[in-house]
Amino acid sequence: MHRFLYRHNPDPTTLYELFGAHDRKDVDEYLQRRDLVAYGVITTWLRRVYEGEPTQAHYDAITYAGVHFAFDPAYGEAYTHTGSEVGDFFTDVEFRPNAHTTAALEKHVAAYVTQWRRRVTDRATSTFFGIVLRHLGPAGATRLAAEWAGCNEAERYDLLARFEHEDALPVAARRCLVAALTDDSFEVREAAFSALEAQKAPLGGLDASAREADVDKVRPALERWAETES
Repeated sequence: MHRFLYRHNPDPTTLYELFGAHDRKDVDEYLQRRDLVAYGVITTWLRRVYEGEPTQAHYDAITYAGVHFAFDPAYGEAYTHTGSEVGDFFTDVEFRPNAHTTAALEKHVAAYVTQWRRRVTDRATSTFFGIVLRHLGPAGATRLAAEWAGCNEAERYDLLARFEHEDALPVAARRCLVAALTDDSFEVREAAFSALEAQKAPLGGLDASAREADVDKVRPALERWAETES
């Protein structure tokens, strides 16, 4: 199948039905076959990307496949071959983000977020955060910051740790850093202080062990800093 699809190169949009949602509750033979078929198709598109012959439709289709295979509740903590392949592609250090990957993520990021909200695995969540930031940059940080209120402790920590290393952090993400200074979790507060320090925010010498009253003293300066685009 891989050789056939690579040779004939059909329009990727005609194969989207292979990657859509399903109503299965458990991983059965049908879902296993579905994953293997999708994996076979995906690898033909990835081959074209790496060989330098893709179109935007190929990037869009690869991204679309990840929407349903990276966060499949039926699999729980287990992985899908297709989802792992898509994740590996978007995080491959040998393959740099480009206009095609940005356009593909912009097109499908809303669907990705909808699937992510179902909270399948921490591993998939962390990979998803990294992909969005890597390929969408500040716009991706803004998109993820919009989910801050609904994130659990591990997700907030992961997001703050990633924000720490962003070169151009948008206002929405900076607001998350400031809000996290009084989070219930010490680990989240610690990550917020570390990120704020890395982003050269006016912390006034405070660290994660600071009392809330001391944080309140520097909060006005931090809020003014947060509202300023980097």
